[in-house]
Amino acid sequence: MPLGKVIVFFVALHSRNRLREALLSAINGLDPVIGGSTPLYDSVLAAFRNAQRGFAYGRFNAVVVITDGRNEDPGSITLTTLLDSLRLEYDGIRPVRIVTIAYGQDADVATLKRIADTTGGRSYEALTGDQVTAALATAIADL
Repeated sequence: MPLGKVIVFFVALHSRNRLREALLSAINGLDPVIGGSTPLYDSVLAAFRNAQRGFAYGRFNAVVVITDGRNEDPGSITLTTLLDSLRLEYDGIRPVRIVTIAYGQDADVATLKRIADTTGGRSYEALTGDQVTAALATAIADL
């Protein structure tokens, strides 16, 4: 679901091949938006909650966040609220990991890492579309 400069999607697929195809298809549609108001924290929390509702045992359950920005929505929740919510709502029996990919030079790498770490996910950096693809391939292998 594209939201400003953030792309988040929930992944719950049976096989790594289908997972890779779904992620790469989404990547091909990436088009960074300059000067947008990125609702990063709201988007991540909404995607995480949606993924929890759609949790499927025996599948890869993850939220992949690819963003070329940082949270720039003045009406958004704070980082503290996001991290506290993720910690409180994370379910170790039905784990949904957040994988973040910082796309471009303006991405808030440190914050994206904190978000991913909160759910036991991974965080990657990419300056080009090809590096995003490579980061996704690594993320898929690590899930």
